[in-house]
Amino acid sequence: PDGLRVALIVYGDTTDACNDVRVVRGLSALDVNGKSWLEGEIQRLEAKGKTPIALSLRRAGQELAKFDSVSNLVLISDGKETCNGNPAAEAARLATRFNLRYGVTVFGFEVTGAERSALEEIAAAGNGKYYHAGSAQELVRQTASAQEEIEVEPVQVTTRGRRSPRSRSVLSS
Repeated sequence: PDGLRVALIVYGDTTDACNDVRVVRGLSALDVNGKSWLEGEIQRLEAKGKTPIALSLRRAGQELAKFDSVSNLVLISDGKETCNGNPAAEAARLATRFNLRYGVTVFGFEVTGAERSALEEIAAAGNGKYYHAGSAQELVRQTASAQEEIEVEPVQVTTRGRRSPRSRSVLSS
């Protein structure tokens, strides 16, 4: 919804390096233009190599630290950590440090076996839930299903025109 603070952090879309994690959109309130821009950025994403999930979660924590409010954190990945990080430990740290209403929510996209187990471990360590999607269509259905479960509240504007930090979300993929 308009007013919801959202950040987008991506990894593995520009190089084949373990430090390829970037904040595409810093944590800020959405509006109509921001939603359109964000959708375009997501459509342009192309997976290219390494999967530094732990570093991505750490960057998500840096974004969450910008506001002291209830948060949601969503990780979407098509694989497991490939850069020797410990994403389960990072998820546990985030769940302890921040007020994550639903923990670290994880979507596994076209993953099987060890990849799926690793992503399930991240969700469990982060006090979140794991959702599996075997196709793009199923990912759309799963995110819609999760959206019904995960309440998101837009940032409320006070009478002084200042925003009250009620909710924030960080997406990391």
